[in-house]
Order: sequence, then C-alpha cells, then structure tokens
Amino acid sequence: MSKHLGDPSATGRLRLPTVSGDSSPPAGGVHRSQVEMTDDRADRRAPRSEAYAAIALWFLAVALVVVAGIYMVPVRDADIEGLGQLQAGDVVDMALNGVIVTLGLVLVLRSGSRRYGWLMLGVGALNALSEASGEFALHSWYVADGAAGSLATDVAIWLQDSLAMVILAAVTLWLPSLFPDGRPVARWRSPFRVVTLAWAGWWLCFIVLERPASAMFTDLDDAPDNPVGVIPDTLIGLMQVVWAALMLVSIAVSIGSLRERWRTSVGDQRQQLK
Repeated sequence: MSKHLGDPSATGRLRLPTVSGDSSPPAGGVHRSQVEMTDDRADRRAPRSEAYAAIALWFLAVALVVVAGIYMVPVRDADIEGLGQLQAGDVVDMALNGVIVTLGLVLVLRSGSRRYGWLMLGVGALNALSEASGEFALHSWYVADGAAGSLATDVAIWLQDSLAMVILAAVTLWLPSLFPDGRPVARWRSPFRVVTLAWAGWWLCFIVLERPASAMFTDLDDAPDNPVGVIPDTLIGLMQVVWAALMLVSIAVSIGSLRERWRTSVGDQRQQLK
C-alpha cells in the first residue's frame, strides 16, 4: 500500500501542501504584484536613445514655431491684401502646434503608445516647418526688398506648399485612424493602406504641378507660381476632383476605424477612446 503525502507515518512528521497562490508579502519585503507593476511602468518608458531623439525633435519643432512667430509679426504689420493683420487665430495656431508636439513627446517618454506619440511629434514638427517656411516666404516675397525669387524663397514656398498637403492627410486619415496605439485596426488595415498610397501618388503629382502656390498663398491675388512645376496646369481641375475624393474617403476610413476600434477594444485602450 503506497503512503500518502500527508500521512504522518510516511516521513515521521506531517507535511502540509504549499499554497502556490499565497498573496501575502514576505516580512519586510515587497509583494510580487507590486514588482510586476513597477516593471510594467518601466517597460513603458522609452529607451534613452529614443528619448533623446524625441526631445531633440521637440526642441526643433518649438524653435520652428518661434521662427514662424518672428516672421509673422512684420508680415501681418504689412497688412497684405488677402492676408490681413495679426489675429487671435494666428496665435492659437502656433499654440496648438506647441501642444501637439508636447503631447507627442509625453506619449513617447511616458506611455505605452510610443508609436502614436512619434506620429503626433512628427506631424507637429512638419506643421511647424510648414508654418515657419510659409511665414519666411511671405516675408521674403512681400516685405523684404529684393528677396523675391531667390533660391531660399523658392525653397520656402515649395516646403510650405507641399508639407501643407501632408498635414492635411495626417489630420483626415493618419491621426484618427491610428489612434491610440499607432497601428491600423485589423478590419480597416487594407483600406487605410490603399488610401495612404493614393495620397502619396496624388501628392507626388501635386508638388510638381504648374499652378500658383497654395497653403498660405491661397487667398493672395499675386501669389508666386510653384517653383518646381513641370506638369501642365491643364490638370488642375482633375487634381482638385481627386483631392476632394481623397478627403471624403479619408474621413470615411477614419470614422470606420474609430468605430471598429471602439467595438473591439478592451482595458486601457477602451479608456483612451472614452
């Protein structure tokens, strides 16, 4: 007859089974769950090299916002027809850009959504570059004597013109569709990729289209031409139709992605969507 584990005659003393689920912390020690929570928080922090890169990009974006403000003052004081004087909306735009890059930096440094943080930080930095380039181009074209037509002015016009469309795609498609983890939701992954490729194709044609400069020059009667325009301006009408379609489809994909993510999300992701 085999002897049982709890039988005193088996070893001469009573052996009680150990309870593996014991949740009491050791005397003077730290409970295992507390250690796991600490490790989880540590895992969410960005590696040092990534953190330094994010901070550097944040400083660059803030510096570009400041540059935009410096050029904005004399440009608005010139009271250019179609642009007007400095308004509260101009200041709000710069402040909002600062908020976006700061939120992106916080997500990169202290959150599990580092991918989305980088997206916000990158979009904010590109928008700051577009704003700074635009204000510099306006200043060179309408305020500074002899600066119109220079290489620096042409580069600034092209940057603010082309980057404005990238920001538009980000606002209507990438930022809402990839919220909050920076990845497309499974059901809408293919539509998201197709629309992103469509935006890329349209943008490549837009930046070399013969046309007046857009973005900050849109409302100005004597706006300069696109300095790198090579595609005939007869395609402007078609480009505008495709642009409108892309806007509508991007918004539809974003709404569908957010609805699907809300329907399938749990835990922290559900809280972020609320």
